[in-house]
Amino acid sequence: MTASARLRDLQGKLRAKRDLVKRIMEQSKKGDGSYDLKLAEVFQHCDTDKACKEQLDQINQECDDLNDQVTAQQAMEEQEAKNLKAIEVSRQLETQMVHANGQDSGNGNVYGYSNGHGQSFMMKSLGERVKDTWPEDRMMAKSYNREFRDIEIKTLMATGAGFAPEVTRIPRIVEIAVRPVQITDLMPVGNTDQAAIQYMVESTLTNNAAEVAEATGAGTDWPEMAMAYTEVTTTVRKIAAWIPVTDEQLADANQVASLIDARMGFAARQRLDNEIINGSATPPAITGFLNTPGVQTTAVGALPRPDAVYNAIVACQVIGRSSPNAIIMHPTDWGNIRTLRTTTGEYIWGHPAETGIQRLWGLPVAVADVIGQGTALVGDYANFCQLWVRSGVSVESGYIGNQFIRGIQTIRVQMRAVLTVYRPASYCQVTGL
Repeated sequence: MTASARLRDLQGKLRAKRDLVKRIMEQSKKGDGSYDLKLAEVFQHCDTDKACKEQLDQINQECDDLNDQVTAQQAMEEQEAKNLKAIEVSRQLETQMVHANGQDSGNGNVYGYSNGHGQSFMMKSLGERVKDTWPEDRMMAKSYNREFRDIEIKTLMATGAGFAPEVTRIPRIVEIAVRPVQITDLMPVGNTDQAAIQYMVESTLTNNAAEVAEATGAGTDWPEMAMAYTEVTTTVRKIAAWIPVTDEQLADANQVASLIDARMGFAARQRLDNEIINGSATPPAITGFLNTPGVQTTAVGALPRPDAVYNAIVACQVIGRSSPNAIIMHPTDWGNIRTLRTTTGEYIWGHPAETGIQRLWGLPVAVADVIGQGTALVGDYANFCQLWVRSGVSVESGYIGNQFIRGIQTIRVQMRAVLTVYRPASYCQVTGL
């Protein structure tokens, strides 16, 4: 199909607009990867970034409109071509069949046809064509001439009464949507061979250090300091689960064993991820950050959300004497901050067409729905907490009760770990987001 002049004109305009956008982006891109639209030649007359952005949006809208017009024009021309082709085919089929000399046979038999352009072609009847192609009986030295009549259908053979089509299942397994492991990568992980972690906490430090003069005569006593230490013990906790599986299921499907291993191992790690944040501290639960005594709290109240997070950072710095390195926040809460706009409607954290930075006050935001909506946790995860692993994820099989004589196996998973928060004041939760 040859494109019309109208379609070629629209395609040319669309290419020109796209080339213009390409030049604008190339000219406005700076060495550090950021963009300054006023550097583009076409925006030299603009005074502000906002004016440049409005004109760029207008150009992009024109590109979209032209693309829609090109698509619509192509669809109409393709439909027109299909209609013309269908009309031509129909016209050829309706052409009267005649003899090679252009005359009807007169007896109901058709021996030739005309293509409508003065050319005629010979045709054979169905019986003649079958006779010419039927195999010759060499023993009788004669040809068979068969008479063909209308065939009466006795039983229709369809997929329902005949062979159903064979379907082969593809190997892909679509796992159910669940929360991934999100928190453990933020903190250091250590191994232990103990059933509990014990460490010393400096509970008292009275710093009376002061300037003193050189002793003369009786002299003056130097100021005395005070220090006291307390032993803290955190008990290693177990996370476990099990599932019964038949011998046939394990033997007849090659994927099942590895699938069970992977999913049960994931289940244990996912639960640990949750306990790190939300552990209730009631045995056998782990003591999570939000239930650790001494973790600070600040509320949003009437403050803008970013300001409340900044107050939490300051609390960790001043009271916890630490340098926070990450913020854990629910996706919905981060979305509320990401979409904040100025009074003139401009997005503070970047235009929606851009990826945007996932940082707040210079700290990376770990977006994780393991923490409840409305709460964020600011802290120094690199220096004042640690995840201790007594035994990693292990998947084992065995029998319970009469499973052995019933052909059933029990698959179990377990791991043992504990979280230690060395300086709780180095963490501050923000509520009311």
